[in-house]
Amino acid sequence: DQCLRRLLGEHFVTMYNKLREYRLSMKHVNPTLAKGLKLILNSAFGKTGFAYSRLYNPQVFIQITLTGQLYLLMILEMCEKYGLPVLSINTDGFTLIDDNNNFSTLIARHMESITGLTLEESVYEKYYGKDVNNYMTFKDNGKIKAIGSYSMNRDMGGSNNSLAINKMVLNVLKHGGEPKDYLKDCLPCDYLNIANCTATNEVIRFYRAKNCDLNPLRFANGRKVPKGDCCAIASDFEPLQAIVDNIDYEYYINEAQNLLDKIVPATERPYDLKIQESIL
Repeated sequence: DQCLRRLLGEHFVTMYNKLREYRLSMKHVNPTLAKGLKLILNSAFGKTGFAYSRLYNPQVFIQITLTGQLYLLMILEMCEKYGLPVLSINTDGFTLIDDNNNFSTLIARHMESITGLTLEESVYEKYYGKDVNNYMTFKDNGKIKAIGSYSMNRDMGGSNNSLAINKMVLNVLKHGGEPKDYLKDCLPCDYLNIANCTATNEVIRFYRAKNCDLNPLRFANGRKVPKGDCCAIASDFEPLQAIVDNIDYEYYINEAQNLLDKIVPATERPYDLKIQESIL
């Protein structure tokens, strides 16, 4: 804070703090706006490590990153000491099981009083995942957070699953049953993945097909498209019913089941589980 004041002046620090306070006030009122403001605030920090930015300051960059990591480790050490199992830890946050009357919140508030820093927290009713970058959470208000392999967003040329797979996984976790029970909840477009392919030199939509070209799909640079084997391109000139009839539904059912099998079962408890995530 003092370094930034010397570098950019009191006005910059004052405006930054006001923007941060406004972002916190909008978190539950307008989450979309709050996320946009968070990007602005985080990008300002990122520029402290960029040599060609006016905000460049290696000392500030190192102080924030190292202090933040040590701060998280201190909290996790206390949580483990008092029997709160840690599920995962990332560069700016952690997820743990707290079934002891929100004892982790007391620890977090204690650390805030010592350091002067502030933690944000989210409480989940259920947590499913295979690692720190691939998980799905359910809140008591019905909101779902899905990251990585469980994401509900389409990823251009990436290795994410089709929406159909993740929809089946989500419904099984939420309502029980088997992936095949939720085929009717998936639209034809949910089975499509997206890539920029050399075959047409344009962005294409493709799906796992019963009848397909045995040659794998490839990106414009020649690299093989993830999950591009035994696939067919969904052409705008092909009748929709023909595409629907050619989709290999068994493949998607099996992929959904494989993803479910990778979920760590230890996070399920017979009692009302409260899972807490804290983020710097």
